[in-house]
Amino acid sequence: MKKCLAVFLVTLLSATVLSGTPLIQKGERIVFIGDSITAFGNYPEGYISLVREFLKHNKIQVEIFPRGISAQTSREMSKRAAKDLADSKATWLVLFCGVNDVGLNRTYDEFTRNYTAILDAAAKAQCKVLLLTLSPHGEELNKERNDRIRKFNDFIRSKAVERKLPLAEVYAEMTKQLEVRKDVYGLKVTTDNIHLNGYGNRAFACAVLRAWKFEEAAIEQAVSRWNKRQIITPLINNFFRPTWLISIEDYEVLERAAKREKLSVEQFVKHELLQKVKQLREKENNQ
Repeated sequence: MKKCLAVFLVTLLSATVLSGTPLIQKGERIVFIGDSITAFGNYPEGYISLVREFLKHNKIQVEIFPRGISAQTSREMSKRAAKDLADSKATWLVLFCGVNDVGLNRTYDEFTRNYTAILDAAAKAQCKVLLLTLSPHGEELNKERNDRIRKFNDFIRSKAVERKLPLAEVYAEMTKQLEVRKDVYGLKVTTDNIHLNGYGNRAFACAVLRAWKFEEAAIEQAVSRWNKRQIITPLINNFFRPTWLISIEDYEVLERAAKREKLSVEQFVKHELLQKVKQLREKENNQ
């Protein structure tokens, strides 16, 4: 009898996984707590906006509360988490916390203590939690700061297992993109080695949606839509608020041309712009 029950439970659990039932449901309230990466994530080209677009496209009506504050570490987030949860009446917390702890050399012990306090606040508020592993601190993965990022990520993964929480593997998605784009000149997934370009925002959004158990086909369809949106900065300008954007498909036209010249896109666009200025100046002088 016990064996039959065990087989039934395994079959039931397998059916649940295979059904692809998303964890996020209509009417839920989602608060994103984090630092500047989360703050910028709510820009029209940011990963929170991509997640919002996905949910709307799939007719899942939710309320989203972005609570990203630039330069904050786990220390500041742990102090405000309970209030952010209460103010938003959130049913879900999406937590991205720790990159600035690494950048400001906060200790591992302090990070783990503060991170646990945030999870305790969510548990007290009876709020479901989606944990995000940290993105690389710079695109060179062999640097000491990324050793610390990986150590922090191991702790985040352990908390996901311990508390039975879903986990978005942001680090894996970002490193996968770094590998795919390894032959690209210049920065590949960020604007400044920390904050996200279109590829980075796309990777974050995919990690979140996969953790929420959306079907891969739906995510791939979303990626195709996002690739046509103006979500990437084609040359160096203010990454806090880019003055203009183009689609990834159009960006890749520039990228291929730049690669033929062994330049980054930024270098290529700057060169082409200066050449155009030179031509315009010569035209003016000849008039």
